[in-house]
Amino acid sequence: MARRVKRRGGKGGLFVLLLVLAAAAAGAVYIYTAPEFERVKPQIHAPDQLFWNRKDPIRIKLSDNVRLGSYEIVLSDGKHALKTGQGPIEGKEKTVLVKYPKSKVLDPKSKHFFLTVTVTDKSLWNLFRGNTAQKKIDIKVDYKRPNVNVIANSRMINQGGSALVVFQAEDENLDKLYVKANNHTFKPEPYKKEGYYAVLVAWPFTDDSFDAKIVATDLAGNKRETHIP
Repeated sequence: MARRVKRRGGKGGLFVLLLVLAAAAAGAVYIYTAPEFERVKPQIHAPDQLFWNRKDPIRIKLSDNVRLGSYEIVLSDGKHALKTGQGPIEGKEKTVLVKYPKSKVLDPKSKHFFLTVTVTDKSLWNLFRGNTAQKKIDIKVDYKRPNVNVIANSRMINQGGSALVVFQAEDENLDKLYVKANNHTFKPEPYKKEGYYAVLVAWPFTDDSFDAKIVATDLAGNKRETHIP
């Protein structure tokens, strides 16, 4: 008569299996909750479209909720592309400056560029590669300064008095327009026709001398200052 052999270790094997599953679950919970494995992408603070005079650098702000890791910037004229910046970055915020390259790779006559910004944080998420964000910015080149012409103004202004100035200011991408007299700023108001403005300028008693000028700036950063006679 054959003897029945009792299986040993059945409960022990089940215990080991449950232990492994518990450890795996704990590891999964840790990965999904630990700051080192955060899944929030960095942010690229820049408009979708901007104007550029190619003289002033473009300022791009990068930020992350925990810690930045690296960035890359590529400038393209539509036919050719050139890497204008890359490297590691530290901290939660960083502002990078994009200057027009001295290299002759890009077409110097191009009036339209594309700027691709890529930034990665130092998270261990995504198989330790971190979270990555990318943005493509449409750039239109504008070299022309705003046109400003004084149309009429009071012939004389006395200390403690005021004078009226009427002028014309034109630019397709006009951004800022004001009159500066000594260290005081005056805001012009639209006057009769489009592109015409009027402003009342004061000469305070506290100022010994008086000098006024119209300041106009467009979205590309082009600036014109016109003296008011």
